[in-house]
Amino acid sequence: MQNFCEVALDLQKQNPVDRPLRYALSLIQGSEIKVPDALYLQSFLMRALMVDPRNIDLVSALLINMRHEGRTIHESLITKRLTSIIKGGLERGEHYEVAWAIFLMKGLALPLQLGAQAALLAKIECPAICLLILDMASRGLAPEAPIRDWERRVKAVSADGPDWLLAYEGVRHGWLADITGAIRADPMLKPFFDRNIVFYDDKRNVPTTKKAVRTRRARSKRLTTAMLWRIITSKYI
Repeated sequence: MQNFCEVALDLQKQNPVDRPLRYALSLIQGSEIKVPDALYLQSFLMRALMVDPRNIDLVSALLINMRHEGRTIHESLITKRLTSIIKGGLERGEHYEVAWAIFLMKGLALPLQLGAQAALLAKIECPAICLLILDMASRGLAPEAPIRDWERRVKAVSADGPDWLLAYEGVRHGWLADITGAIRADPMLKPFFDRNIVFYDDKRNVPTTKKAVRTRRARSKRLTTAMLWRIITSKYI
């Protein structure tokens, strides 16, 4: 396992465009992780994020499933690395990596402390990140969540503005107060409230390892079949 992981990191550094590390992570996802390898693997996953943060979706699935399987999680190592990704991503506006890193911290029940970068959350216009932070705050994991700032921001929500999803889901979950009652009475949002429409499911999680592997194999089989059909038809038709 260790030799395979080290080779994967080296190949990624040599061929960043081809992203061999992502392929290696998918192979690890489909393999049996032995107990002695578990702590090393967590260190490797954090290094993998340093080399290519775009793999954070696969890293999240691996780590959350490891926790679900009862593996010991190296909390201090993972918290330090994910907090660094979130802080840097907030400063650079890299919302994809930030959202996944917050989702992973929520899945592992790790507290989020942002320090000076916490002020950036009050102005961020990514509803997914805001809702993830509110979700964590409701679990006692994000004490710096700028809840009052967001409540003031959404009290004059408009249907064509960027904050309607934050307003709706924040109020629906009870994470934000509808200070003036305007959110529940909004002509666009009222039908959603009446039907309890769900956009953000706080119980949604990454797929289990077995399901992810099964889905990937089915996709590979479909692609192989399509490729064979293309070869056959191009040769005989």
